[in-house]
Amino acid sequence: MRAEARFIRAVMYFYLSQYWQDVPLVTASLTAEQANTIKKSPKKEIVDFAAAELNACALELPKQNALSATERGRASSQAALAFLGRLLLAEKRYAEAAAAYKKIIDMGENIIDPVYKSLFNGANEASKEIIFAAQYQENLLTNGLLLHSSPAVLGGYHFCNPLANLADEYEFTDGTAFSYADPKYDPNNIGANRDPRLFYSIFYSQERVTESPNAGTKYVCHPDSSRSPDQLTLTKQATRSGYGFRKFLPPSLPAFLPNSGIDLIVIRYAEVLLSYLEAKLENGDAIDQTLLDQTINAVRGRADVRMPKILAGASDLRAKVRHERKVEFAFEGFRLWDLLRWGIAAEVLNGDFYGASFPKAKNLRKKGTAAEPFSRWYVTTKAFRKGIDDKWPIPQREQNINPNLR
Repeated sequence: MRAEARFIRAVMYFYLSQYWQDVPLVTASLTAEQANTIKKSPKKEIVDFAAAELNACALELPKQNALSATERGRASSQAALAFLGRLLLAEKRYAEAAAAYKKIIDMGENIIDPVYKSLFNGANEASKEIIFAAQYQENLLTNGLLLHSSPAVLGGYHFCNPLANLADEYEFTDGTAFSYADPKYDPNNIGANRDPRLFYSIFYSQERVTESPNAGTKYVCHPDSSRSPDQLTLTKQATRSGYGFRKFLPPSLPAFLPNSGIDLIVIRYAEVLLSYLEAKLENGDAIDQTLLDQTINAVRGRADVRMPKILAGASDLRAKVRHERKVEFAFEGFRLWDLLRWGIAAEVLNGDFYGASFPKAKNLRKKGTAAEPFSRWYVTTKAFRKGIDDKWPIPQREQNINPNLR
């Protein structure tokens, strides 16, 4: 229990270090007066504390296989090491990160599950790929994600909408990059000839729902489809990009969407393998075919994905690793950290952002009078400010209470 408590505290400091960077380091109970006068500690001090705690917890916590079915969701040694690796990778301590991930690999208790979709839809919550997950239970502690993210045709609010810069990232099944000019591209079915994870993760126009009791219903979001509740507009409670979330839909939808008991994955073994490869690559270690097959190719090669292997000697291996993280972990909550770690947030999060392509659409939204070459719906323009938006500000109300937090 002590190790679990220390694990949770260390994980919270991991998040604090990544979002706010310099924060108070508290290791004992505080009086109100102490809490209102405490000073911030440098980010390095927060990181070093969290790393030391996670190292210690990894030695005390049981391995995953030692947890009984009734203890699923508790912290394990693998969970502590995985968070340690995530923290060290974020701090570019690559050799240490690789060593942490290697310990998990050497335990031999985790796998890449053959069925990608089952990891997220509640059908396979005991999978050995899942290292740590937030636990939910129908009728008791429910998960409201389905209500907020599902299309209107399923009774959802459609608050969360993928953009084209994600949908366009999924390769063709032969491993070549997606292109609107490629003959393999089918504008009437963008999932055709594409990485299967596109279909498992994203709803796109004219796609049929496979989940009961709505199986067979079409997701229609074309901007000219005025009779559809999911019509792409700026007024309906529908998509704002022409895309929707599919990744977390269960095989059978609950009668009341918020009453979902689907767990949300925090860390899974695919992250361990891809992060291990990234740490080795960035540390300047030799990358051979054996390592690629153990890591990125194991992820790409799961039974219901089967994307072509990445071969040793590829000149753009770093780009391939970054691509794989983007499509494999879509919507799982740490894309921003990847962009910050790679130093490209100001590049990627700047400019115009578009949604799905609708050739010949009468109601296509454009940015002013500018013509978009692929007839994509204009969504928004963003301007990430390097050196400013890299970290979150401490809320003004907290600074007002304690000026030391400024």
